[in-house]
Amino acid sequence: MADLTKAQAARQTAALDKKYRFSHGADTFRGMIAAGKFSHAEIATVPRITYDRRKFNRMDYKAQADYERRLAETKTEYRLYYASDNDTFCVVPKLVFDYFNA
Repeated sequence: MADLTKAQAARQTAALDKKYRFSHGADTFRGMIAAGKFSHAEIATVPRITYDRRKFNRMDYKAQADYERRLAETKTEYRLYYASDNDTFCVVPKLVFDYFNA
């Protein structure tokens, strides 16, 4: 990826080489991508926070209005789907997502 600056390349390398615990054991995203463990990538839009009834009921009117506003906000989630099961995915940083798609 020639368009990355040195700082971005260092962040990408750190994100790809950090070890995580997966169902098959500890591994890095770079190793899993090289081994072909992921089949495809997807960008999804999900709510920023999830609704919690107990928390909502304990708030006053102003806090409830703010909570409802935050419930309407969304965020972008980058997903890599496993090749063995297309319903299971990992949420990954954008740099790992871009590396997988490149």
